Amino acid sequence: MTLSLVIFYLIHILVFFNSRSRLNKYADDIFFQTEQLDFQIKRGLSRAKLVASEICSENDLDILRKILNQYYYLGDIGRVKNNQIICTVKKGLLKEPINLEDKPYKSSSDILYWNNQNDLFIDEKEAAIFTQGNTAAFLSTSFLAEVHIDIQTRNGSGGYLYLKDNEYILKVFDKIIVADHISQTLKKEASLYDRLLLPGSLIHTKHCEENSDICLMTIIKGGGVFQLSYFYIVLISLLSIILGMSVTYVLVVLQGGLTAFLKKFRKAIYAGKIYPVYQPKVNLCTHETIGVEVLARWNDPILGSVRPDIFIITAEQFQLIRPLTEQLIKQVFRDLNSILESNHNFSVSINVTASLIIDDDFISFLKDEVSQYKFNNKQLVLEITERTTSNREAMARASKIIKKDGYRISLDDFGTGFSNLSWLTTFEPNEIKIDKFFTNSIDTETINSITLDGIISMLNRLDVDVVFEGIEKENELNFIKLNMPNAIGQGRLFGMPQPIDELVAYLSN
Repeated sequence: MTLSLVIFYLIHILVFFNSRSRLNKYADDIFFQTEQLDFQIKRGLSRAKLVASEICSENDLDILRKILNQYYYLGDIGRVKNNQIICTVKKGLLKEPINLEDKPYKSSSDILYWNNQNDLFIDEKEAAIFTQGNTAAFLSTSFLAEVHIDIQTRNGSGGYLYLKDNEYILKVFDKIIVADHISQTLKKEASLYDRLLLPGSLIHTKHCEENSDICLMTIIKGGGVFQLSYFYIVLISLLSIILGMSVTYVLVVLQGGLTAFLKKFRKAIYAGKIYPVYQPKVNLCTHETIGVEVLARWNDPILGSVRPDIFIITAEQFQLIRPLTEQLIKQVFRDLNSILESNHNFSVSINVTASLIIDDDFISFLKDEVSQYKFNNKQLVLEITERTTSNREAMARASKIIKKDGYRISLDDFGTGFSNLSWLTTFEPNEIKIDKFFTNSIDTETINSITLDGIISMLNRLDVDVVFEGIEKENELNFIKLNMPNAIGQGRLFGMPQPIDELVAYLSN
């Protein structure tokens, strides 16, 4: 049930952000018009003040009419004397002046705002009056007439315009706004109830510009799922319950499956069921096979052939990488002992994680195993694979000790992931392996191909062996031999990973 509530709330959040996005679009449309209105009020009043004719004369009204025609959001323009409207463009000279009885609100631009006065003077209602000096401008209700929010809500939506300095309400539109909504949304911070997006909460956005006297507040009441009809609320609730139960079931099954997989994996490690295969490494200059890389394989009677990237990552995550590596090393030494002892120029590369490099017990194990055979330490290459950052200082110390004992260090998958330039100074490797992604980019117009050119240029200046992984095509081989003739190649072109009996036959031929 808890998961169902979480799913319901996530859907609620998605609906909320969708509504918020459309509310912002709605607010942007309105505020664009609001900025135009603010400009037209200030500009219209400013130009009317400059008219030199006698107020309310035919010449005066004619000039005001021309000004009015240029400003779409002004419904009328008139003259004020002693807080009385005495004439307007549309009504002419009034027989009886009309008092502006309500107390006006003054903006930072010294414009006085009077509310709900103009219905006596123009044909439109519920529009404000703005005065400055002896001039009055009337807000046309064509303002915002064509702007409506496109969110279908059960509780409604809308907004209001207000003066920035004193929060005087100038205009309310899309009639769902009540006094409580205004008092809540004018607060500086949303309430905890609103932040939790509970039923009845208010989603609101505020727009104010530094150079404008007018601000905009847009509101949706009951955001998220709670703004929808009861039918959709019930439907989403049922869907959340079904999804919650389904996900819970899947998690339980997966948890049981993971436990079973780990049990089978651990048993396979200690029973020696995970076995090594060997991929040849070829000197591209002499075409001689000078070593092999060890790769792990696991064929389970039930699971079938398990991909190495799956069980290797599992071993790293569940502290099984050391027993897995140790079991493979034992098997590798048994398989290759005669080959290594008969040819001291032949090497074997074994993948070792950075965490094992700094593990003193693992290094002691490695030395004990090597001491049982007669091949040289230099024939063992430790390929450092790195999937997580580790203690760089500890790895630097460990690599120096390992190299001092005669073992060689290879930096695997160079140029990708964590195997970057910074690791060159940490490990000071004897060998660098170029990832197959770069090899396969040869003769392509890609960023990898451009990067490979830079890598080759740099490595040609370093005293290290360079191994190109994943060589599959003749054009790749020819490019590498041309640009790095002493490189070592590894890939399908020279030989696939193979068990020990096939490797012996391969080497004999």
